[in-house]
Amino acid sequence: MKYKTYIHLITTILLLMTCIAQAAETTLNFDQTECPDCTNGNFINGNEWETLGLSISNTYWYNDFRDTFDSMGLSITADGPATISFASAPSSLTFDYWVISGHQATFEAFDAAHNSLGNVFIDGAAGDVFGTQSFSGPIASLEWTGDRGYAQMSSLMITAVPEPQTYMMLLIGFALIYFSVLRKQSHEQSNLKGRFHG
Repeated sequence: MKYKTYIHLITTILLLMTCIAQAAETTLNFDQTECPDCTNGNFINGNEWETLGLSISNTYWYNDFRDTFDSMGLSITADGPATISFASAPSSLTFDYWVISGHQATFEAFDAAHNSLGNVFIDGAAGDVFGTQSFSGPIASLEWTGDRGYAQMSSLMITAVPEPQTYMMLLIGFALIYFSVLRKQSHEQSNLKGRFHG
């Protein structure tokens, strides 16, 4: 009976950790499901993805079949740099980019003090360039520069840092499970003693 209890405890812990890991990832496709009012060439006001904790500036929304990822995304305006700011800094992010033939772009992640966490330079001199890039650290913003309409972001996957309350709830949950197991074992032992002394 003791081993069965430990198996249940370990299974519960693994299930809780899996749920936290899954809840921490968000993928944005920058499509019309996320922004129903977006039309091709529509300038982004900054609040279209606000409910997801993003503020976006110096971009316009595009729908272009040449984008081999999903044909929709954000492109830089002449005012650049295009900027995506995060209300809650993710621990890492991965994005799909498209730089059109004959043009260049630089994508760079920054922390809250606007220190660079890494960048990638893309040169489309030989033709359209499609790729995926990742950055890590407490990312406050992602910026990209390039020629207007020729440097695109097609999708973005954010891995959020769990809030301290999440860890606290997890710790409380583990403690409750632990004390529940101890209580059950104590109850079983007292029942066994009662049988032999009775």
